[in-house]
Amino acid sequence: LDNLNAAGLQQLLGTMFTPDTKAVRQATTLLKRYFKSVAALENLLILLSTSPETNIRQISCVYTRKIITNLWMKLSAEDQGKTKVLLLTRYIEEPVTIVKKNIADVIGQLGQLLIPNKEWNELFQ
Repeated sequence: LDNLNAAGLQQLLGTMFTPDTKAVRQATTLLKRYFKSVAALENLLILLSTSPETNIRQISCVYTRKIITNLWMKLSAEDQGKTKVLLLTRYIEEPVTIVKKNIADVIGQLGQLLIPNKEWNELFQ
């Protein structure tokens, strides 16, 4: 799992949409372990912004929202800045309403962590 890239993660997330309960259960177990790493957050952000598949962008948002506050402090300051810009840009550019709402949920989750400390002033410009 340590060397899982965005394409591998997309494949694993795609398993979540199959009718095979055993495969879904196995994928869920792997994802739970994987989502403890910063690489998971980075790959989810790649998928939520670049995957051509709506369901992959959407599920990437859901998982990003769940793990972003736990992994935020493990990101470098530069990566934190890039992540904030990416989320705002994707929110503006996302054409699918449900995915746009899920991106807003991620922004809201991260905002709960950052806004009290005035660490995301770009939200209010």
